[in-house]
Amino acid sequence: MSTANLSLYLNDHLAGSVGARELLAHLQGIHRGDPWSEFFAEVDAEVGASQEKLRELMRRIGAAESSVRQTAAWLGEKLSRFKLGTGGGEEQAMSLFESLEALHLGTVGQSALWNALAEVARLIPAWTDVPFDQLAREARSLSDRLDVRRLELARRVLGPDEPIAPALDTVAVGAPAFEALPA
Repeated sequence: MSTANLSLYLNDHLAGSVGARELLAHLQGIHRGDPWSEFFAEVDAEVGASQEKLRELMRRIGAAESSVRQTAAWLGEKLSRFKLGTGGGEEQAMSLFESLEALHLGTVGQSALWNALAEVARLIPAWTDVPFDQLAREARSLSDRLDVRRLELARRVLGPDEPIAPALDTVAVGAPAFEALPA
């Protein structure tokens, strides 16, 4: 059995974890001394443990780590700082929201990784003892915790300063009015 596709898949997820840990280190630095720093340190510890598990699985099947992919992830995180901004106030809140969203999406991918690997594990004797279901549950738990924080910020950073009046074409039950399409 060729492991080229599997190696590529594992390396893609390893690179994603490298980017996530870089982002988490950056966020811990920005939020040093406030409650976010502790939260990001906890997330980093969990992502780090998952990253080590992934490296262990790669070693078990002889898959080499791709320094090119890891460097690209590292560089991508650095470039994302331009998008995420470094200002204060509302710009910092929006940056935090988008960072939480990126981390949340990464953990959704991490759960998908463990689920996919669970499907192929029975074909890989070196992986028969790996608790993929538990790893997927842990990733979902982390994803949920990140999403709770993300949604707490959503109202503040995405919501208008004042409630928006309903549009004039809204019917009484709240559904938008529409015209029948021509036959």
